[in-house]
Order: sequence, then structure tokens, then C-alpha cells
Amino acid sequence: MFKTNPGKYIHINVILPGRQREKYQPALSRQEIVDKVMNKEALKHFQASGMTVQDGKVLRNGQPIKLRMATYIARPELPQMAQIVQASAKQVGIEMEIQVAENIDEV
Repeated sequence: MFKTNPGKYIHINVILPGRQREKYQPALSRQEIVDKVMNKEALKHFQASGMTVQDGKVLRNGQPIKLRMATYIARPELPQMAQIVQASAKQVGIEMEIQVAENIDEV
């Protein structure tokens, strides 16, 4: 049985042998949340800061935004985090180059 709670969760009754179990699933998938909520909010912030948003992409003075992020491999989680940030930026049309150095003094 599926019941919807608008804007919240989909309520599902799962019947298992000998018992019934209730579980909740988000009404939106993680990707839908990113696409419909987070990116939309991010674009609003870019517009509020004076940048142009055209076709879901952020422009500064009519040109795409290009950034460079510096990180170093002494902390192995940092390059991975940089890739996540890069992928998020790409969704709103921001190109990001990642520069990885051996240590922080090289950045």
C-alpha cells in the first residue's frame, strides 16, 4: 500500500512473512533533491550576487565562470572532496580545475 504525504515521504507498508513492517522512503531521490532544490537555491544566490543565470548556468559579465581549486595529497580525502565540489559546480555551469600538489607549500 502506497500513501503519499505531499512534500514529505511516501509511506509504504511492507508485508513480511508473519508480520507487517512499515518503512518510509523519501518522496524525492537524492539526485532529484540536488537537481530541483539545491541547484535551484544555488542559482538564486548567484543571481542575488549580481551574476547572470542563463539556461541554468552561471555567467559573470556574459562569460562562463572558471575556477581553480588547489589541494594536496598529504591528506588523501582532500582531492576526493575537490572532485565532489567540481561535480557540483559543473551542474550549474561552473568549470573548475583541480590542482594537486605534493604538499601545501607548493600550492
